Formats: sequence, C-alpha cells, structure tokens
Amino acid sequence: MYHVRLFATLMTLTAAGLFTVSSGTLQAAEPHEHADHAVTHEKAVPSAPYLLPNDPVTDHALAEVEHPVAIHYEGRELRFASQASADKFNADPQAYLPAIDAGMIKDQGPRYPLATCLVSGESLTEMGKPVDFIYNNRLIRFCCKHCKGDFLKDPSKFIAKLDAAAIEKQKADYTATTCPVSGEKLGEMGKPADRIVGDHLVRLCCPHCENKLRSNASAYLGKLSTPKDDHHQDHGTHSTP
Repeated sequence: MYHVRLFATLMTLTAAGLFTVSSGTLQAAEPHEHADHAVTHEKAVPSAPYLLPNDPVTDHALAEVEHPVAIHYEGRELRFASQASADKFNADPQAYLPAIDAGMIKDQGPRYPLATCLVSGESLTEMGKPVDFIYNNRLIRFCCKHCKGDFLKDPSKFIAKLDAAAIEKQKADYTATTCPVSGEKLGEMGKPADRIVGDHLVRLCCPHCENKLRSNASAYLGKLSTPKDDHHQDHGTHSTP
C-alpha cells in the first residue's frame, strides 16, 4: 500500500510539472521563467491609436465608415472599413504591414520632436541616415540599428521621454482654447492636462477626460483640426463623479 501511495504522489508531482522523468530517473523540473514574462508585460506600452485615414487593405476612407472594425495585431491597433477587410489582413499580415509602417513614418516624421537618438542621445545623423522604427503605431528614431534592442528592453521609459519632447515642441503652436472632450475652457479647472495621443498633443481641462479621449481618438483629434472650438460638446463628461 505504501508503494501505491508513493507512486500516486510522484505521478501527481510529475503532472504538475514539478518533476520530470529522464532515462528512468526522477528529476526536479527546470523552473518556468514567469518572472521574465511579468517584467516584459509590466514594461509594455499600450498601442497608440491607428490614425491613418484609410483602410490598409482596401484604401477605403475610414471617415466614410460609420463603425470601422478595430483589431489588435501583436499589440498594435489597426482599423478597417469592414470585417472582410480585417479578415484579409489577418490571413496575410506581412503583405500589408510594410505599407502601414511606411505610411506612419511619412505621417509622423514631420512632427518628430527630437534631433537626437532616444536611446543613446547621439545626433540622429551622427552615424548616417536615422533608423526609423514603428513601435505600437509610434515612430521611434535611432542613430543606429543597435539602439533598437536597448529600446525594447524598456519601451515605457523611452516613450515617456518621447512624449515629454512632443509636448514641449507642440505646446507653443497649440491653438485650441477649450477641451475637445468636455468643451470647457482650458484653465478653468486648473492647469490643463497635457496628453499625447498617437503623436499629437491634446490639452484637456482635467485628467477625467482622458479615457473618453482615448476611446475615440480620431474623432477628438478631428475637432482640434477645425478652425473653431466646439463649446457645446460632451458637457456631460463632468456630470458624474
């Protein structure tokens, strides 16, 4: 009976992954590196919104679609004019990703706020042409390809630096005087809350407007591009605590 119980216990431990059997010998299993995965997930940065104007498969204007289809591919948000278009992308992502990246580089390049490498601090032209890299829909520029690996070890640290530089560069030319979410005049609720959406500066009347801003980024950024502020939008945002 003792041997039966011992065998049952060993089988339970083996099934749980605590021991392995090799060449007839019971051995302690190698520990799974959950800690490494936890660190990676903790440092990951949420995707910036997909702000290109067209469906990356059909080139259909997304502004003409009432409910674009949003998916996430390897952490990146992508938007399509229809589910059929999203399915076509999912069937062969590599057929479309290079063009998506090229479109984002072309769009964000003129607004890029730094003349130095985000990682090394060296001039972006010190070692020749800068290396452009799209990380979760955000343009990152390196002085050389070797800096990409260091960036990926802690993206959140470097994205925070990029956001701060973008806010500083765009603030001087920011013309909107009201919050695009609530319509409240900036400054009436204290210091405006500066946020980067995609690579665009958006100034909010308070931090409470951020979730609503990010839930429909394209619509609110579109309001900022109009010549006049809308003073009658989303006043209900602050109606609930």
